[in-house]
Amino acid sequence: MDDNDELKALRHDFLFPKVDVGSERGVDALYLCGNSLGLQPKRTKELILGQLDKWADQGVEGHFTEPTPWLTIDGQQCCYEVAKVVPFPLPYLPPYPCLGRYCR
Repeated sequence: MDDNDELKALRHDFLFPKVDVGSERGVDALYLCGNSLGLQPKRTKELILGQLDKWADQGVEGHFTEPTPWLTIDGQQCCYEVAKVVPFPLPYLPPYPCLGRYCR
């Protein structure tokens, strides 16, 4: 079954908690908690620290500067990216106010 898993290659992109199983120490946990954020992607800390550095260096201007302008993260683009993963109909996306106007 694992051999046919199309997402198998992505397994190495996540951090697995380590557990002890019998005499084996530090084995990747079998993670089946459906009521959580899931496994942490390995790049999470790097990406968050990058945004904190951007905030420290640029302040409010971070809303407008590339490569990740916060204005588009907060607005319509974020909704459409989430909609690719979470199946909800696009006509029901909430309008996000962006500096006094709607992003739609």
